[in-house]
Amino acid sequence: MARIFALRSVLRLAWRDMCRHRARTTFSTLLIALPMMALIVGATLMTGAPPMRERALRSIPEGAQAVITATAVKRDGNPFEQPPEGASIWMDEITQQPASEDELKRIVPSSDKLLPYWDSEQLIAATATGLQPGQVESAKNSSIGGTLAQSGTGTARLCEAGAEALGMLLPKLSEGTVPSNADEIVVTSGLASRIGADIGDTITLIAPPFQGSYSTNGRIAAVIQNSQRAWRISGIVADDAISKAWARDGWMSGMVARDGGAGVDRHYLVVGDKPITWRQVKKMNLLQTVAVSRHVLTDGYPNASERYPSRIDSQALLQYAVGFIVAVAMGVALVLCLVTPAFSISVDQSRRTMGLASACGAGPRDVRNMFGLQGVCSGFAGGVIGMLAGIGGIYVMAPSVIHVDVHEIPQVIPWGLLPLVVMTSTLIGAFATWMPARRAGRMNVVDALRDRPDGLERERYAGKGAGKIALISGPMLMLAACGCAVASMRVKVSDVSSPGVLPEGSGTSLVLLVAAIVLAMIGLSRLVKGLIVIYGAVGRSLPLSIRTGLRDSAEHHRRFVPATIAVVLTTALASYAMVLIGSTLANDRSMELVHGQSHVILSAEVPVNDDTDRMVVADGIRKLGDTASFKDHQPIYALAQPDAESTMNLTGKAYDDIYAQYPTVKALLATELHCEVNERQQYGQDMASAFDPNGAPYCVNWSKSYEAVGYTGLSMINMDPSVIIMSADAMRMTGFPNAEQAARTLEEGGVVVGNAAALREDGTVTLQVSHRTLDDDGNSGSEHVVRQSVRKATWMKGFYPLAMSERTARELGIVNLRYVGDIAALDHVHGWSAIERLRKATSDMPLVSMTSQRYQYEWATDADGAKITLAPIVALGLLALTATVVSLLLSRTQTIRDMTTMHAVGASPGFLRRLGLVQAMTILLPGCR
Repeated sequence: MARIFALRSVLRLAWRDMCRHRARTTFSTLLIALPMMALIVGATLMTGAPPMRERALRSIPEGAQAVITATAVKRDGNPFEQPPEGASIWMDEITQQPASEDELKRIVPSSDKLLPYWDSEQLIAATATGLQPGQVESAKNSSIGGTLAQSGTGTARLCEAGAEALGMLLPKLSEGTVPSNADEIVVTSGLASRIGADIGDTITLIAPPFQGSYSTNGRIAAVIQNSQRAWRISGIVADDAISKAWARDGWMSGMVARDGGAGVDRHYLVVGDKPITWRQVKKMNLLQTVAVSRHVLTDGYPNASERYPSRIDSQALLQYAVGFIVAVAMGVALVLCLVTPAFSISVDQSRRTMGLASACGAGPRDVRNMFGLQGVCSGFAGGVIGMLAGIGGIYVMAPSVIHVDVHEIPQVIPWGLLPLVVMTSTLIGAFATWMPARRAGRMNVVDALRDRPDGLERERYAGKGAGKIALISGPMLMLAACGCAVASMRVKVSDVSSPGVLPEGSGTSLVLLVAAIVLAMIGLSRLVKGLIVIYGAVGRSLPLSIRTGLRDSAEHHRRFVPATIAVVLTTALASYAMVLIGSTLANDRSMELVHGQSHVILSAEVPVNDDTDRMVVADGIRKLGDTASFKDHQPIYALAQPDAESTMNLTGKAYDDIYAQYPTVKALLATELHCEVNERQQYGQDMASAFDPNGAPYCVNWSKSYEAVGYTGLSMINMDPSVIIMSADAMRMTGFPNAEQAARTLEEGGVVVGNAAALREDGTVTLQVSHRTLDDDGNSGSEHVVRQSVRKATWMKGFYPLAMSERTARELGIVNLRYVGDIAALDHVHGWSAIERLRKATSDMPLVSMTSQRYQYEWATDADGAKITLAPIVALGLLALTATVVSLLLSRTQTIRDMTTMHAVGASPGFLRRLGLVQAMTILLPGCR
């Protein structure tokens, strides 16, 4: 009981001390809260993912037990390994028949029924076609071109189903009624406003010629191509974001039935009283069918042992693990270094109070508890404030960073982490006060009452020795950290692993990386302490203001060392963030071809044929002229490819003869590259050697290779976009630094390459012309080499793999070309606002596609991303400044008497300002280094 009463007295003294020094209490609490907030927000943005289970549940219409997709994936005896939330992408076999309705009925409960529906690919929507509702006609290329030449056209996707299924698939109507017959249709408000239609108007959907691109609907685009049908609009769904339509079945379903349905994915709603279990889902997986069940996602979610094992991306795993460890370790160290000086100064400020308490009977434990309780209270309050601020930060940043809706944010917040954050902040507060409290408990009562420093000479002598030891041990620890980091990078981490198993070597690499981080932090701390402590010894010949400031820093190293370490850690974190962000952005830009400066490539969003696409692009350029001034525009082409539908049933010589008319060209590497052949993993040329003329190519995982570069911004035209056919004038428009040299090369019959590893020392490349062939088993075999040619070449960093003039292409035997679009040179497109205006203007033209302008953002891939990218760097810079300011403000309360005395004996205000500047530089300069 006596201890309880004593603790109450100690708590009262601690509370009074906190209230008396409000600035110190506020600073220490906020310094704990801010990193805790950053930890919560950072952990959410790094590891948070959209709530796929909730999204999957919303994809199941009300009243349905499940949504089933019978894919056209080849049946090889292995199941389709889907997660319970469904599958996002797969590769259909165009000759494979998906699971039939009868096969699926044997698996689903007998009381349930299957309701089929069909989803289309991108269609052309128009109002002025002359067709009457219910009328179906063949859409010839000329008629499509005539339709696009008129106003009131757009793009849309169609969902077609029977009456019962359609009632379940339709969102709530804002006006009108659901289709009562096959001649009526419901559209979104976005589509209606785009084509200028309303309830009662006639709308025609046109299926353009198939361009060879398949999706999760299989061959549906090929089956319905060159067909058009008209409906009367009966209702409108309030949704301005998408262009979609819903109608009774008959148009697409009829064509699929006449075609036979090979390669066309089938979609079904399961309706009935009995649920679809995970066991039934796995049975359907054996039929290469994907099922998303309401019961599985709610009451019957399978445990880990029942789900299919997933492969682990070792690089992503290491990146997340290291990032999280770096953030947590440095965050905790940063908080300790920021908060500890506050309580160190508190000990000096409260010397007389502690002396009086000790004289009145308080023991060393009571004195220690007085400061320890302040740390616990500040830590707990900082944790709660940081938790609340972190939740607010997630609501602000999560929608744009991890692309979740506002109502989904509670599901991505790491609720289990929040109590841990509060507990950690409380422990940090307690630990931050441990050393100051320990020193307070050992304080001499007489010296405390006289407000005289305790053992200053002994501390100064010991400090110099400790400084020398720290100067030696600090670099040694940092060398050890470098050794661990190098060893971690040299550990071979396998690119291939068994499903659900960590890749070989990843654990060792992670342990070494963690060891490197910890050793580096300790080494930095020791080095800083050594520098601070010996400051007083090295400044004897310097001016008085500098010498006084350095000596003050050395004598009060408990206050200056933690603040300096905080600046060092903050600078290290900012450097880490800048390198990581810069590397990530450089990698993203390397994986996406850029298009020079001040120009765009415009192409048709829904390609039809060369003539129609030219008309669409010309109209787009004319309309964009109101937003951006075009200096000129030139057409560009690519190598045409045969229609996959016309070749899927060909064999032997007939197949070879078709592809012989559509050869392809590639620039061979100057140094031949032999990559490992692995059935489970493909390999290709590394990205760095393609961007560095002096780099030697080596093999990497195919997903990270140069071959995996995306040709973004170009429409899904039946072509080979790796080879661009363009004139010299078009090349000059690209805005690349060496565009003029590349244009002259094209005029001289040479080529332009985007792969530096293909360029030989004499400035030439070897071009190989080849075409696809079938092997004896009827599968696509090796390329048949037609010829090779050595041409003069110019390397253009970031450009398409190969570009040549039309004359050079014909000399190589390339005669079948496909119009891609026009490259248009802009007068001025600089800054985020100008790019956003151009992008918005293009979004208002649904038939026109524009190449990405992401490369014009210096810090990110769009305006919002640039702001978010800069945010952590700016925040860390402000934190370093805050650490310095707080340390100086706190030290000012301790040195005010000394400065008052110096001013009284003749020190000028300039001398005192220089003294304060030296103290600030003592903290900042080691951090900058």
